[in-house]
Amino acid sequence: MMKKFAIIVLLPILFLVTGCQKDIIGEEDDPITITTPPQELKLSEVSGIITNDNNDPLSDVIIKYNDVEYLSDENGYFLIPQTGIPSDGGILYISKSGYYDNYKFILGEAQTRSHIRVHMIEKNLTTTINAINGGEANLDIGAKIIFPERAFVDDNNVSYEGEVSIYAHWYDPSSQNLPHSMPGDLRGLSQEGKLVQLATYGMMAVELFTANGQSLQLGEGISATIEFPIPETLQNSAPETIVTWSLNEETVYWEEESTATLVDGKYIAEVTHFSFWNCDAPFPLVNIYGKLVNQDGQALPWHLICILA
Repeated sequence: MMKKFAIIVLLPILFLVTGCQKDIIGEEDDPITITTPPQELKLSEVSGIITNDNNDPLSDVIIKYNDVEYLSDENGYFLIPQTGIPSDGGILYISKSGYYDNYKFILGEAQTRSHIRVHMIEKNLTTTINAINGGEANLDIGAKIIFPERAFVDDNNVSYEGEVSIYAHWYDPSSQNLPHSMPGDLRGLSQEGKLVQLATYGMMAVELFTANGQSLQLGEGISATIEFPIPETLQNSAPETIVTWSLNEETVYWEEESTATLVDGKYIAEVTHFSFWNCDAPFPLVNIYGKLVNQDGQALPWHLICILA
């Protein structure tokens, strides 16, 4: 049985689930084609709690919405006062020095408050390699990135031959904390321009820097290899090949790239650039609206809803 996690922003009297999933890959209706009709703006408030790796409150995190920046306080709390949110959701861009960026879709309903929880992942040095020789970056849980010789260029597309600092983090697809820590909510954009919902088998963040802190990328025509370990709970449902996706950090859609192959409990993928990468099965996107109440019929605000299929 396949498992999917979706982050849900809940309103005081309304919730929306951003996707559902079928058990068999390939049995799906035609995906939705993205269109851009005029959006109705709903005047809502947005609040949230931001924590670090130890679930401690994280202060001075920048939360950007509609080109306005807000900061979390000493309790990790932030509040965006009455603001217009499109009917299909808005995007929060969340950042703090020393942490991987995060991005969250928010949903609004008129004269209500949406509330989210965000878990920021600290950006720790994984390893350093020599750019001329190439090398490997190994994460503790079996994830790996393999770089060929002379693979790197700087922001000016000039070949770089010094030491490369590699920062990488593997997101466990079986973790209950994934909806809070992963970027976005697993909305995918296929190569045909179709909007789909994704079921993840693992994702990774990778950032590359020179010794002076300048960002690096792979040179044109050069590929690196990523190995995504598959948790034991997902191995029985893992297909032999799976689509790979990279995150567009402006739209926060995962964009279809290529495929990865299952080898000895890992997905092996070739990538041509670095950002966030993801191994996912795509499914039709379905929106479900409802009201969450207790046994007395009273509305239950700010609960996370996950659909497991």
